[in-house]
Amino acid sequence: MSATPAPVPAPAQAPITAAETTKKAAPEFPMDPNAPLFVASAVVASAIFGGCLGVAIGIKRRQDPFPYATGMAINCGIAGLSFFGLREYLVSPILVGERGSPGYARRYDELTSAATVRAPTIKEVRRDRLLDTAIAGGATGTIYGLLTRRPRAAVPMGLGVAAFTTLTQFIINSVRVKRLQVLTKRAAAGAPELVTREFVPEPAASSEEAFDAPRRKDETVGSSPLSQRILRILEKVSPVRQISDDEYLETLEKRRREIDKRLAEIQEEEELLFSRSQAMDQVKTLDS
Repeated sequence: MSATPAPVPAPAQAPITAAETTKKAAPEFPMDPNAPLFVASAVVASAIFGGCLGVAIGIKRRQDPFPYATGMAINCGIAGLSFFGLREYLVSPILVGERGSPGYARRYDELTSAATVRAPTIKEVRRDRLLDTAIAGGATGTIYGLLTRRPRAAVPMGLGVAAFTTLTQFIINSVRVKRLQVLTKRAAAGAPELVTREFVPEPAASSEEAFDAPRRKDETVGSSPLSQRILRILEKVSPVRQISDDEYLETLEKRRREIDKRLAEIQEEEELLFSRSQAMDQVKTLDS
């Protein structure tokens, strides 16, 4: 009898790392998970703006404002749906997936839940979504011009809408940058101002005043006869008591340590200002 050949063991597979799993699971063209809510809010805001504009037109022409408000609300709602839908569902995912600039690469890492996502720079905040807005605005204006006017006017209308929407987005980004700068300056200048006020030295006495009224080493702050009598009375009827120079300096030193601790906390909070303010500014822009 011939011996049965032993089975050949299967080659061991290398373990799949977490980075490879994340890379495989990451979409090629990621979309913002908040896009549906943002688009819906933007469409409602556009319709409300159009309705208010229609009411103003009707009142100015001294006619019934309801038809104007209804027509403008529908038109602005459709335009808002076209613009924001194109930008959030088509243009932005493609640009973010291509990662053609550091800003888009950072947004890609943020949307794909990368391990490390750096905070945006001031330059990136100022240029945020400008290209997305220009492309979506140009496409919306061109399509709207083809459907409502002559084809010859479609291209100029697309360029005009692209310029208007890009300028509006740039103004919004500039306001966000200015707000971040103001918050950072207030957070950085609040505590040092308190330190400066507490440690301002008093003007030195002249030589004649020092000669006429010399101060002993054990003399306490506010040691004039009138102030001492007032403090003695206050000690009997209230918790107020007279403190020595050493106690006063110890109080100032304790206050300085508290301020240094608060400054360290403020420095940590400043690192989170950019990431937190983006979502807040986006919601405030929609509410306005």
